[in-house]
Amino acid sequence: MISSTYSILCLPDEIIYEVLGYLNQSNVLLVRLLNFRFYIVATKRLFNSVYVNNGDPLVISSDISTPFYLKYTVINGWDKFIKLLNMKEFALVNDIVLFTDYGISPYLINSLPRLYIENEYRKSMIQHEFYISKWLTITIMEYNYTIEKLTITGDETKVLPFLKRLKSLRILNGTSNMFNFNHQQLITIQDLALEFREQPNRITDIKSIFNLEAISSLELKFNLLHSTPSVYDLTILASQLTSIKQFAIISPNIRFDKIIHQIKPNSLQSFYLKILGNYYDCSNLQIFEILKYQQNSIVKIYYSCTRSNSRFRHYGLLEFDRIYKNPRNKGTSEAELVLNNGGFKKLKQIVLNENYFVINKYRDIVCLN
Repeated sequence: MISSTYSILCLPDEIIYEVLGYLNQSNVLLVRLLNFRFYIVATKRLFNSVYVNNGDPLVISSDISTPFYLKYTVINGWDKFIKLLNMKEFALVNDIVLFTDYGISPYLINSLPRLYIENEYRKSMIQHEFYISKWLTITIMEYNYTIEKLTITGDETKVLPFLKRLKSLRILNGTSNMFNFNHQQLITIQDLALEFREQPNRITDIKSIFNLEAISSLELKFNLLHSTPSVYDLTILASQLTSIKQFAIISPNIRFDKIIHQIKPNSLQSFYLKILGNYYDCSNLQIFEILKYQQNSIVKIYYSCTRSNSRFRHYGLLEFDRIYKNPRNKGTSEAELVLNNGGFKKLKQIVLNENYFVINKYRDIVCLN
């Protein structure tokens, strides 16, 4: 039997370009150095999608290959973005995502008409999504079958019954009465994120709006300045989330264990818990009790009760995908405590008080920030 060996150079540029999509920006930079052909193709891949981060600095490393880092070339700092605008490679950029409180100036939009520009900080434009804000009033009188992802404020929930193909919904600045609108049937979506500016009258009211059995990803963010959310209501809610795989809670300290224990055992894959207020070095042993019945399924854990209310970063499930630098990193001892004190056989990533760790196939713990 004769076997043939082919060089990757035999592949067309289009295939090599797609292969480079499995590498992060650090590794693509190395590929550029191999030869002139790779330099051309890798440069196109490197500058195709750019994420400009003017918030808390993100870690850029060859060891990180989350979907976020595979999609974007990350630039930390507005000054570096200005330099990019003056580079000849800027002609290769197809879309830019900005995370900055500078906002998007009309001059920038007018000067870059061919680009898709998204302001992730203000949430004023969201890729493949539709956004309704208090500055923009849109009345939807007929059923819409095109919008699948939506970000709105708590004052605009009345449009929801008209969106028949909605799969992902994020509600910002939720009010106590945002679920008080006329609807004929339950809304079925997979991904739901609720941020409450005001404490809801009853969190269980969402069961009269959404088909809870269809939700696979849920984020709940409560305000520190108001009374703590009702554990009783949250336990009722959790017991009805029969398809939940990803669950995030940002809240003042309550009995989280009672809530999570209502979820079907060994069904959660990602759990995110950010405790607000009472900033002290809380024991990481609490996570064992909270996830006592999820140890055989959980893949990602985030647990933090440190003071970190920076407005210059994301909070929630997105933090599994992007890694922030942490000058207070304490090493791997905390992660080893979690890994060695329970089952967690499927655990691949753990964030403890903003220290990011991954567990490799040899069950070694590697710190990423």
